[in-house]
Amino acid sequence: MPDRSEKLEFYILETKALIKMQNKVIAINIEDIRFPTSLTLDGSDAMNEAPDYSAAYVIIQTSSGMEGHGLTFTTGRGNELCTAGIKSLSAILIGRDVDGLFSDLGGIWKDLTGDSQLRWVGPEKGVIHLAAGALMNGLWDLYSKTLGKPLWRVLSEMDPKQTIDLIDWTYLRDALDPGAALERLQEQQPGRKERTTRILKTGYPAYTTSVGWLGYSDEKMRMLCQDALDQGWRHFKMKVGGDHQDDLRRASILREMIGPKLKLMMDANQVWGVDEAIKKWVIWVIMTRGGLRNLQVRTMFLGMLGLQKSLHQSKWPQVSIVITQSCLSSFYRPKLYRFCSWIVAA
Repeated sequence: MPDRSEKLEFYILETKALIKMQNKVIAINIEDIRFPTSLTLDGSDAMNEAPDYSAAYVIIQTSSGMEGHGLTFTTGRGNELCTAGIKSLSAILIGRDVDGLFSDLGGIWKDLTGDSQLRWVGPEKGVIHLAAGALMNGLWDLYSKTLGKPLWRVLSEMDPKQTIDLIDWTYLRDALDPGAALERLQEQQPGRKERTTRILKTGYPAYTTSVGWLGYSDEKMRMLCQDALDQGWRHFKMKVGGDHQDDLRRASILREMIGPKLKLMMDANQVWGVDEAIKKWVIWVIMTRGGLRNLQVRTMFLGMLGLQKSLHQSKWPQVSIVITQSCLSSFYRPKLYRFCSWIVAA
């Protein structure tokens, strides 16, 4: 006959197994959170002159008590549309087994963006895409907490096959074979430990935009720039695309503040076409004494082809072009991949 301690241990193990077996998503709380940043013009740029930085925030609750937190970003009005989108998509996750979700996060993304009715209103851009992103962020947060690791470690320590399985290969396989992608990841595995050590020692390169929002006064730019310098920042990004003379004056102020060695970056936020971007870029390189490090245009994807080609042939190769927010849907992914391949080969 087992003694009381053996029975107690058995019941504890049985209870733990039952809890694990029953660990499901039981609720998803949604919050509409907004900050009045338009009052001080924090976050202002040429496309978004007076944004109220906001978040459609989700808390994924599980029967084990652990929570996953995620959000999607908006600039104020319309945040309520994202919260409504999240509510509509939440039914796809509620009641699902948590371990089952973790075992197929790539498949869950397809579930969220592939609902046969909701996909009619935009699964790959706009409100539904933002809503799906908030839920996926929450799931990744939950997964990281379950493993007891920060998300960057979870991703960097993944087996290459796991990484490949996360990707939605719709249309992308037209430009990149999943098998070839797997081989590339496997080739990089031997250096993973060294790269991790380097990141932990030196950190990951980053820039600050807090010094250069478009609506800031010259005085505020100077004050914030000095604060950033005191904190050790070495890359500074400013918003451009408003009045050209104002942009030149503000660029001169930042260059004066950070000196000739630190990096100056600019972001025009979709307001230019290719020819205008090239013309103004040349002027800025001259005005900033060759110190412009990075021009972020965010024009439409096809325009980036002509822009990058022109800059690649220029005599200022130290200036890079950043392609962000140009991949609106899976249709653009193979185009973007081919574009990046062309840049590498050029």
